[in-house]
Amino acid sequence: LGPDHLHLATTLGNLGRVLVRQENYQSARLHHQRALTITQKALGPDHPHVAYSLIGLARAALGTGDPASARAYAERAVSIREAATVTPVSLAEARFVLARALWSTPSEQPRARTLAEQARDMLVTVEDRSEAEGDLADIEAWLAEHRVNNK
Repeated sequence: LGPDHLHLATTLGNLGRVLVRQENYQSARLHHQRALTITQKALGPDHPHVAYSLIGLARAALGTGDPASARAYAERAVSIREAATVTPVSLAEARFVLARALWSTPSEQPRARTLAEQARDMLVTVEDRSEAEGDLADIEAWLAEHRVNNK
């Protein structure tokens, strides 16, 4: 395949997701960064597939306690997905990661909560609930724990 093939980027991204779940954030970041480089080179910086790596990088940054980096990656992922035709599940994923990244900044907490509510509302409308079930539960739990102005 070669070092810059899109299939390699997909594999690196999948490995990065597993590493985030295992809380191996540094290795996850390296995998997602390499996937991002390959995907941007092959498809351009604003292609919807680029958002997968950006979300992975945001999750890894959140795991290492770097919400500022997470925010930058997640803002870009949301922007890309909002400009493209993507599934509600994909857009909800990006918005929820951004919400989590924003929460550490008190002035951004209302926006964070709104993004998480939007993500939840998008997932509720998904026909195949199995596709969104785990994400929906995560968002609802997060919303229950993160309240603004007695919401």
